[in-house]
Amino acid sequence: MIDNNIRLLPKILPIFPLPGAIVLPKGTLPLNIFEPRYISMVESVLGSHRIIGMIQPRGDTNKKNVYPVGCAAKIIAFSETSDNRYLIELKGVIRFKVLEELNSIDGYRNIRPDWQIYQKDLNINYENVNMDGLLNQL
Repeated sequence: MIDNNIRLLPKILPIFPLPGAIVLPKGTLPLNIFEPRYISMVESVLGSHRIIGMIQPRGDTNKKNVYPVGCAAKIIAFSETSDNRYLIELKGVIRFKVLEELNSIDGYRNIRPDWQIYQKDLNINYENVNMDGLLNQL
């Protein structure tokens, strides 16, 4: 379990640039995984830390451009369908800054993340957050 120990986070993080889908620390996100490269990514992390980086693509989704900050999320539930898809549920853990993009593995992208700048994400107690106050500021 990662808990409050930043040293337990992966040094290399597979990323999933998915337009319009975000997850924040402690938030959840259900996903239907059907592209072969992302099926490979899910299978790879299920055997280890179970963490992927959700990040927004920047501009044309066919290019390698992504925004500099995303959120790492842990696969907390998954099931495999009869047509070889994965239905997964992610729980946000900590934001990250992209330090550099590394070589792709089986078609999915990997980065070297900087966790330090967002280390406080691991200690936030969301039960004490006044949501009404946050919403009134919008």
